[in-house]
Amino acid sequence: MGFFRKQRARLTDRQLAEVASYIDANYREEAPCTGPDVPLPARLGGFEPQAAGLAALGLPAAEPAGDDQITGSFAPLEDALRTAAPCTPDSAPAPSGPDGARAAAAPAGRIPAASFPARSLQDAVARTQETFSQMLLRTIDEKGLADPAVYKRARIDRKLFSKIRSNPRYQPSKATAVALALALELSLDETLDLIGRAGYTLTHASKGDIVVEYFIGQRCWDIQLINEALYAFGQPLVGA
Repeated sequence: MGFFRKQRARLTDRQLAEVASYIDANYREEAPCTGPDVPLPARLGGFEPQAAGLAALGLPAAEPAGDDQITGSFAPLEDALRTAAPCTPDSAPAPSGPDGARAAAAPAGRIPAASFPARSLQDAVARTQETFSQMLLRTIDEKGLADPAVYKRARIDRKLFSKIRSNPRYQPSKATAVALALALELSLDETLDLIGRAGYTLTHASKGDIVVEYFIGQRCWDIQLINEALYAFGQPLVGA
């Protein structure tokens, strides 16, 4: 990491502020595991039967549980229906209020869906058995790229790339897998597909993963810039 102390960062203060805002809007700490000595959160234990909600839907009231039935509590159905957000296409006009004013914009931490071409379900299903190495090499060929261009851009060693190429079952580290996805300029969906074949994902419980997600959403795959942002927030860098 000392490299970034010596070289002047190209990441601007504005970009850092935008990344910090995106992290604040999306970071979610992992929930603690439950066990015999760890009580469940209080909000999970106090639901009452929603008789009024069932009546409004024309459903019969629940019968008393017998000895062989499993009892439990569930989230109110009306709340689930009320809070479910409709799916609105990105191209749809913003809704307006009764006075003609435009509705509030989307939260600052949310990146609009990128205009990547959608992959067909048939293609996705046909390639479910591909390993990380196989998908990587296929994608390189489909993009008409040369191996050296990819591993140099990913900032990984040629010998490491050779191991990945020669062994279809090779298990790279997460940092290497993400770096190769960035080198190929994959969409977020494609990135998750590729690194998922090595057993990884991008989670909002990791600030480093959120940083990577932010830059992919901005269609910026510059590993140098992404590593500078990761370093600024004390996160592990991508690449070998």
